[in-house]
Amino acid sequence: MNIEKKEIQKSIFEELTVEFKNQPTFNPEILKLKIKDAYRKVRARKCYENTSFSEEKINQELYYKYYQDIKDVARYNFATIGADFEVSHSEGDISRTWRTEDEILGNLTSYVKVF
Repeated sequence: MNIEKKEIQKSIFEELTVEFKNQPTFNPEILKLKIKDAYRKVRARKCYENTSFSEEKINQELYYKYYQDIKDVARYNFATIGADFEVSHSEGDISRTWRTEDEILGNLTSYVKVF
């Protein structure tokens, strides 16, 4: 099955739109940017340039193995808009601490080239 980058991003966009559409600050254009960014981050972390994977094989792996990771990074980056790099936040009875992207992407390992 040939999976395109746009299909992955569109599917994640549809799912996250359902999740965020009732938020007062929901902006579909910003969500699309966050999804594209998440796709690039996961792809870069895998270091596919060190492999002989075709574009089709890369997208299949991203879809079947790392779809949730891409979605989680996009969700994280969208949900933390306006609180960039916040480590802790307290206001009244509310206290927030954000996980890092590295914690979210902790299960991804890069491909390495063997000489």
